[in-house]
Amino acid sequence: VFWGEEWVQKTLDRFMWRTRGGKEVPNEAFLRKLWEASSEGAILQLRIYRKATVTPSAWVRVKYLHFTNLGLTDMQMLKIARAEGCKFEEPEFLAAIRRFTRRNPLSGSSRTAPPR
Repeated sequence: VFWGEEWVQKTLDRFMWRTRGGKEVPNEAFLRKLWEASSEGAILQLRIYRKATVTPSAWVRVKYLHFTNLGLTDMQMLKIARAEGCKFEEPEFLAAIRRFTRRNPLSGSSRTAPPR
């Protein structure tokens, strides 16, 4: 949806590179996690584009952390899912988010908001 936009590219650059010895080098840990997650994400996108049934929990599992880190609200994520062609109802989508955040405590708002 947003990959070509400049702000997305700048955000990705912050994660993909780190400084070691005064030089920018690839962030191996981030790239390894990206590689592991990409197969599940690719399968989800393929299902969406083929108009196959996608459950709210599958969408949330793959995409929630990404959109949360970008600062999107749950309702904005629902709008994106619907724009992609998913026919989620609000209650089932929000329930999937609640289940996901209960199982993954670091995925909540504390992850995106710096301590004050």
